[in-house]
Amino acid sequence: MPELPGNLQTALDALRNYKPGKLVTLDRGSYPKLDPAVSFYDKHIDPRLALRRIILAPSLVGDIVAAGERALQSYKDRTDVELPAIDQTFLASERYGNDVVGARSIGLVYERGLGQPAAAFASMLLLHPNAPNWSCSMLFFESQYSEEKSDAFNDDYTPVLLNPSIDREAWGYMDENTRKRYNMAYKKFRKPAVWHMYFVRREARRALKRMDIVVSKQMPNYPTFRTDASKVGPGSRDLPFSPDALETAWGIPLSAYETVVSQASTSSLPLRRSKRVAANVVRKAKAPERPRLPRDKKKLASLPSSNSKLSREWAEVTCPISSVSVRTNEEVAASLLHRAWGSAVEKDATFIVLHCGTYERIAIRHRSTQTLFLSGLIDVNKGSDSSYGAIHIGLFISILSDVLDRAAQVEAKTSQTSRKRRRSAATVVEPCKRPRTRTMTAAEAVRKASDRKELQIMVDEISSRPLALLRMQYDRFNSPVPASFLRDDTSSKPVKSSYEPTEYFILTLTSYLGDGATGQIHTATVELFGSDGNMHSFSNAVVKFAFLPNPRQRLRHEFKVYQKLKASGITCIPEVFGLFKDVEGDTLALVMTHAGKCLADRRPDIQRSAFYVSKDERDQFVEALQSIHAQGFRHRDIRPENLLVSEDGSVKIIDFDRASLESSEDTREREMKHLMKVLDGRDFGAVGVASVSHGSFCESEQASTTTSRAWENSTDNSDITHRDSGQSEMSDASSVSTDTDLTEFF
Repeated sequence: MPELPGNLQTALDALRNYKPGKLVTLDRGSYPKLDPAVSFYDKHIDPRLALRRIILAPSLVGDIVAAGERALQSYKDRTDVELPAIDQTFLASERYGNDVVGARSIGLVYERGLGQPAAAFASMLLLHPNAPNWSCSMLFFESQYSEEKSDAFNDDYTPVLLNPSIDREAWGYMDENTRKRYNMAYKKFRKPAVWHMYFVRREARRALKRMDIVVSKQMPNYPTFRTDASKVGPGSRDLPFSPDALETAWGIPLSAYETVVSQASTSSLPLRRSKRVAANVVRKAKAPERPRLPRDKKKLASLPSSNSKLSREWAEVTCPISSVSVRTNEEVAASLLHRAWGSAVEKDATFIVLHCGTYERIAIRHRSTQTLFLSGLIDVNKGSDSSYGAIHIGLFISILSDVLDRAAQVEAKTSQTSRKRRRSAATVVEPCKRPRTRTMTAAEAVRKASDRKELQIMVDEISSRPLALLRMQYDRFNSPVPASFLRDDTSSKPVKSSYEPTEYFILTLTSYLGDGATGQIHTATVELFGSDGNMHSFSNAVVKFAFLPNPRQRLRHEFKVYQKLKASGITCIPEVFGLFKDVEGDTLALVMTHAGKCLADRRPDIQRSAFYVSKDERDQFVEALQSIHAQGFRHRDIRPENLLVSEDGSVKIIDFDRASLESSEDTREREMKHLMKVLDGRDFGAVGVASVSHGSFCESEQASTTTSRAWENSTDNSDITHRDSGQSEMSDASSVSTDTDLTEFF
């Protein structure tokens, strides 16, 4: 690398030559086992985003080192900037210690020894080299920690772009072009790379070594669910704009990689055919698939004949009997690559690092060709042609260069779209707002009555159906194959594998709502082929997932409470369609109606944290809780997030996962008093309430916004992340997040 003046060169040399040393695994009696299975959410990724091929790139490590050298040379060639003197501790590697007990320990060794100082140096060099003091706009740390995560795998360590308002001085010394690109990168690519840490055990080391074999053999297809449902495939929808960088940080255009992909694809083409035969092959490939009819003709005859076309569109489906386990070393290696690709799609990241403490691989995700370029095996301690520290200095420079390049493209696309919208908006004439008439009121009443009737039909139809076909169609999700969910009250294995159209319904997740006390919540639509021969749909449903053991236990308890309350005639709860379990995993899904908007979401200003509750709503909430108490139940989690008001003004109470089925009169009285305090804004932390019935504005003294609520109310889909099976970035209530003290950064 080019020389730098003074103590900066000394600090940089120490960082370049960093080696973590030999790691020692502490004896705990038993070591964590690596589960390579691809996550539930990753199986729902749009086929246009899934991994299609892997190409081994032996020169990738050398190219990344060259990126660091190129950036330093570019700095030395400039005469208008000069890096300030540096405190030796700013780029110093902090030794965490070599005694490790799990994947999190591996991450801490890397974070403190190399990740933090390398990210800080790249940030200073590329973003604000003429700042008078050393500062950083990109940090590397553990962004979130869950106690229920596996000790064998950790994906919480990541570089994070900091809020521009954190370091005003550094922000002020960015040039205008860099400032625009960084601001867009902060909005769209806040976590710009993926780090997967594995516990330093034989299975992880062996998997990283055998990735060469996986590449040399035919790469397994991206894993999906094994449901056989020809009529329930991916929908037609546009993907969010996500470009590749026009040029890599080491100066090689991506077209060079596209050439490699093209050559690899050409080598696997079939034998030459005549033009006539080739045309027939293309025609057959484009021809629509013939509808798949039920195998049993008697069952087909039993379907209503009033709409024969509709009955043909709803075919028999086959769900898998059990899940498939990953066994061989090559299968484990391939699954780890698929899982890493899924994480990169989730964060919209380009760079991926697979690290187990002793071995490492670096990969680049190429979006347009759905290709993963994989480096050779890096021995962390023995080193290679380049020192380990130099590799990661170049890596962080490459990561930052990549997001700035892509941010510039997104900025240009956004500006172009905004101009089109302004031109079209200028030609639109706003219609006059008509006053509400009796006819309009009557029509709305008819519509609501029709909705209630349709909801009752859905409840009656779904209650007898054992199978739910679940798919996702929003953001990056467009399920190539639906997941099969059976009612949780049935056996863990399907009683049968084939189901007729009148035995299942289709559940399509359309958006992400947020995290509940138990798991992630999504809006959904429900479709089914009715016993009357017609198709019925309901677009106001909600699905709550639980992935980990404790949340699954709570979700089962919540479903049990809902059943008992409904049997008792309680109406202040959502309509529950059922609790279903994934056939190929342990995921639970509670399906119910969307009960309305919670009081916490009524806040007109998230900083002021205040909202209003009318006298009628207040009285309804009191009456609702009284009816629940009259059955001997106690909610035990009364807060604004669990108090909902529907469009027609009726109130609902949700989230009974912590409810007590037996309670004393004293505890119920205390809970009623707590509800009154919540409605008065006197007993729930950060959120304030103003009660219209009191005729005054009442606001909580603690009007600060918590990280979880700010994240939940985020409208930027690029920050929406989903994980499961011990990998949930939006962790359940039992997890402990380290984001709490870093709210201002995000």
